[in-house]
Amino acid sequence: MLSTVKFKPKPVYLLATFWPAEGYLRHMLLRSSLTLALATLFVSSAFADLTSEFSVSNGNPNGAWSYGTKTSPTGVFTAFTTSGAGQVSGPITVDFWGNSSIFNVPSAFKLTAGTLNGWAGGNGGINVGDVSLHPGAGNEIAVVRYTVAATGLYDISALWGAGDGLSNGTRGAVSTELLLNNASLFSVANTLTGQSYNSSSVSLSAGDVLDIQVGKGNDAHFYDSTPVNLSVQAVPEPASMAVLGLGILGLARRRKAARS
Repeated sequence: MLSTVKFKPKPVYLLATFWPAEGYLRHMLLRSSLTLALATLFVSSAFADLTSEFSVSNGNPNGAWSYGTKTSPTGVFTAFTTSGAGQVSGPITVDFWGNSSIFNVPSAFKLTAGTLNGWAGGNGGINVGDVSLHPGAGNEIAVVRYTVAATGLYDISALWGAGDGLSNGTRGAVSTELLLNNASLFSVANTLTGQSYNSSSVSLSAGDVLDIQVGKGNDAHFYDSTPVNLSVQAVPEPASMAVLGLGILGLARRRKAARS
């Protein structure tokens, strides 16, 4: 006779490890604070640079940058409508923004080949890769505008080179200006030499505009091509730096405790 064997299933235990509620909450808060600080620092590390971001193929405006003209230093900004690549003379070629053609100034352009240096012995020169502004014959001002994306503190740096003015001083004097919302931050009139402006931790609001511009000096508008650059660097907020420091310190302590 066959005997019936009854199998009694053994209980299966699920092993789970839980952090104490208080420790878990502290850990999650620490991670959230660190993530927020890193995100803030990532945004704050934003850096804009005219020379590296100048483009004739991405429209006008091109992201935060716009290229155009004014009839007076604080006048209405009018965006250029024509862009392209062209040959100035011989081996000299440029990418440009203007109103009809490369030879119709005012204009904004980047030298892509050759060199501009007064044509017959210049005062400074324009090299391949330089972004330059040239004012118009009728006192039109050439302008590059930067529009601020986010409110915060920023380091601002602006540069105007000597350009292709004649070294004898008879041609090439220009007026250099930097404006914030049409209020002057820097201005030098009738200069033949390079100029620069630097300011740290400037408070800017979203939608503010910085205009770097070049106008005709007290001579004719010939030989007025002027290399320029504008860079804008966001400054990390002290509170974000403090949170990041505390977060890193907390994670280091937790890791050390886990190893011991």
